[in-house]
Amino acid sequence: MIHGQWITQHRPTFGPQVAERFRNAAKVTLAQRDEAERIRRSLTKTVYDLLKDGTILCAPTTPDVAPRRGHADIPEVRLPLLRVTALAGLSGLPAVSLPLWKCNNIPLGVSFIAGPDRDEDLLALATKVSDGLTA
Repeated sequence: MIHGQWITQHRPTFGPQVAERFRNAAKVTLAQRDEAERIRRSLTKTVYDLLKDGTILCAPTTPDVAPRRGHADIPEVRLPLLRVTALAGLSGLPAVSLPLWKCNNIPLGVSFIAGPDRDEDLLALATKVSDGLTA
C-alpha cells in the first residue's frame, strides 16, 4: 500500500522475485492487512517485554548456513530464512549479525537483537564478541 500508487503510475521494472512479491502484496485485502498488523503489534509487545532491562537476544542469523548467492529467493530457503530474520524488522528493533563460524567454508552467523534505543549497547556487545574472536 505504501508504494502501490507510485508503482502503478511509474511502472518500474523489478527482478522476477521482487515483482512477484509486489503482485502478491497487491492482492492483500484491508482486512488481511489489519489482521497482520494486529499480529505484528502483539509480536512487538512480546519481544519488547523480553528485551526490557537491557537484555539482548542472541539467535541464529539463518536457520542453516548462509544461503548461496541467488538461492535466498527459493521458497524452500526463503520462508525458513524469514522466520528467523524478520523478528527485528517487524519489531522495529536494532539488530546485528556476526559471522562467527564456518561450515564447509560457508559462514554461520549469530544475530543479536536489542530493545528500543539500545543501539549503542548492541554495538558494544558486537564489538566485544568480534574482538574476542580475533584475540
